Amino acid sequence: MRLILLALLLLAQSPTPAQIVTQIKGLLDELVPPVTSTIVQVPAGANLQAAIDAAAPGTTLQLATGATYTGNFILRNKTALGSGIIIIRASTDAMLPPTVRVGPASVLSMATLTAPPGSTPILTAEDGAANYTLIGLELAQPPATPTATLVELGRLDMTALSQVPANITFDRVYVHGDPTAGGHRGLELNVANGTVTNSYLSGFWQTGQDSQAIAIFNGPGPLTITNNYLEATGENFLAGGQDPSLAGLIPSDLTIVGNYFFKPLAWQTTHVGGVKNLFELKNARRAVISGNVFENCWTDGQSGSGVLFTVRNQSGTCPWCTVRDVTLTNNVIRHVTGFAISVLGLDDTPGFVSVQGVNMTVSNNLFLAVNGGVMLASALNPSTFTHNTMLGIGNTFLSMPSAINSGLTFTNSVVAGGLYGIAGNGTMAMGTPSLQQGAPGALMAGLVIDGNVERVIPYPAGNFPLAAGGLAALLDAQDRFLGPQRGADGLVPGANISAILAAIPWVTIP
Repeated sequence: MRLILLALLLLAQSPTPAQIVTQIKGLLDELVPPVTSTIVQVPAGANLQAAIDAAAPGTTLQLATGATYTGNFILRNKTALGSGIIIIRASTDAMLPPTVRVGPASVLSMATLTAPPGSTPILTAEDGAANYTLIGLELAQPPATPTATLVELGRLDMTALSQVPANITFDRVYVHGDPTAGGHRGLELNVANGTVTNSYLSGFWQTGQDSQAIAIFNGPGPLTITNNYLEATGENFLAGGQDPSLAGLIPSDLTIVGNYFFKPLAWQTTHVGGVKNLFELKNARRAVISGNVFENCWTDGQSGSGVLFTVRNQSGTCPWCTVRDVTLTNNVIRHVTGFAISVLGLDDTPGFVSVQGVNMTVSNNLFLAVNGGVMLASALNPSTFTHNTMLGIGNTFLSMPSAINSGLTFTNSVVAGGLYGIAGNGTMAMGTPSLQQGAPGALMAGLVIDGNVERVIPYPAGNFPLAAGGLAALLDAQDRFLGPQRGADGLVPGANISAILAAIPWVTIP
């Protein structure tokens, strides 16, 4: 009513447009006071949990740089009080540039969260907790607790979406296992709209048990993982692998961009038995994986592949589990003793039902020093591989050991053929016969394929097989293809290395 009366009064006075705007803005400010952020200092030795409990939406809890806060902290559900973000940050995190990945040396500008020895985890959330951002914090594995997950947001036994924590961000955090005892898992994010960015997660290693830097099991997503260093023995990142309690749940809308997935080579002797792969989706939908480097994996707990898309109804209670709508582009996968990419589109566990994986695109990636290129135990149908460069292959660039794969397109790429080129289940000769057996109707064209000295392998018409060793002369120092051959689309075959370097400006190729 006051706004209507003011409008009538202003019109009677014939004010300028600027005067009208000023008058109405002033009245609106009275009716709806501007939102202000409250900064609460939490000094060293203070009760951080009490500060979290007391914080209203819109509050910033400022922790003392260099101080350690010990406890099993809980993010409370305050959604009934408003939608403002509660920020928990170090007092000097301004020393950490907002778009730059932190590292172990950044701890000098951080506050530390840990849990008492033998206690786990450091951080959990109440059902439905939402709108929290953590900035500039070290989350350190508690002593003598190597099997602990450091952060568990969202319970594995949640059965309703209303219970799922939402809108949780970790920005410029250093999350790590114990230097001598290792750690089980860094961030378990069973959340809706979770983000991890500009962060460093390391030292998550175990023998005889999986370890991950980041995992999602019983959360719907979206989940955004950008510009992080991720290190773990089992899977550096894992989606699925434990059956969700939320009926029909498939973690969805995963954005994995600009990260460095890495396993230290020292683990080959210090952590025998725990190494599996660098990245795995077992239950996921709509995943974009772009501009990452996946480096170092070897035969140990598994065959040592780089990126796995493996549909798993893990314990037999998730018949809807699947992997679908996956895009892998502008990545580098290097130094793996298994396959660069391994795919199982349908769970092959006897008696376990799953949903056939659907729709995978792998384009503009560079594989270096990988024993195998692509292994399709069974594909995500359809699957498209195009404009990739696969070098240093020792075994096969395409393997189809068991299932019949439909809807396969494999085109416009530069590949080292390896010893066997294309291999099937062993009943057919290598090359074209194995392709026709393992993927009848597949489109394979526009490939430049380096030969080998042991045998001549036939390939379908429309490809460019070379004499053994002939490929090296057609590549520059950064593995750009310089030869006269053109792909089936008329373009230069292989990956656009310039686009990969633009997506990963910090990487050196080769």
